[in-house]
Amino acid sequence: GLLHFSRKQINKEFKAVDLATVIRETAQIIGKSFEAQIEIQVDLPERLMILGDPAGLSQVLMNLCTNARDAMPNGGLLRIEARCEGSYALVRVADTGIGMDREILDKCFDPFFTTKPVGKGTGLGLSTAYGIIKSHDGSINIQSRPGAGATFILRFPLTRAAADAAAESRQALIHGKGECILLVDDEAEILRAMQGLLKKLNYRPLFAENGAQAVSLYGTWRPEVVILDVNMPGMDGMEC
Repeated sequence: GLLHFSRKQINKEFKAVDLATVIRETAQIIGKSFEAQIEIQVDLPERLMILGDPAGLSQVLMNLCTNARDAMPNGGLLRIEARCEGSYALVRVADTGIGMDREILDKCFDPFFTTKPVGKGTGLGLSTAYGIIKSHDGSINIQSRPGAGATFILRFPLTRAAADAAAESRQALIHGKGECILLVDDEAEILRAMQGLLKKLNYRPLFAENGAQAVSLYGTWRPEVVILDVNMPGMDGMEC
């Protein structure tokens, strides 16, 4: 574990890693080994690419989840979520356990610090996790107070390609504020696909399957935008 403090040595071995897959696999392991009274919720994107060491990242997650389990001796909720935030991958591991006071929070990353009784562990868990996270150019923060659970927040830089794709996606997909959009197309499958996308982007879609229906709907609803198929039977897009 202490080898993870040798940052330069480890960085040479890093490769592109899908952090979402690492989290998913770790969640499957703990789902089979944790007590039934601990509910596990996972909320992940399809992919979350970073540069790193899959085994080290899995070790960090296992440590955080094991600490969360130990903090919930009578059961509770363990929630693991991840998302893209700017040029970073954000991971949150939250429990509903006994929480930590300021004194423990200040010491929990110190080597050999532990709250476990003598003979039940030597510490090193969070200090090793901290070393692995730092070797990935990442950060870890904790939000906790006694009786109110704990949330560990991890950030890792996305790979350049993933960060560029995320930025491009944010520029391309402009979210609406409930604006009405009229879609005119004689193919029902296209209308269904566009309905899901526009609703997700917070627009209010209207549909017409031909030009005549579109003209009628436009007169009633006065949409802000009309998206027309050019080639339609009867009244085509240009005539409409």
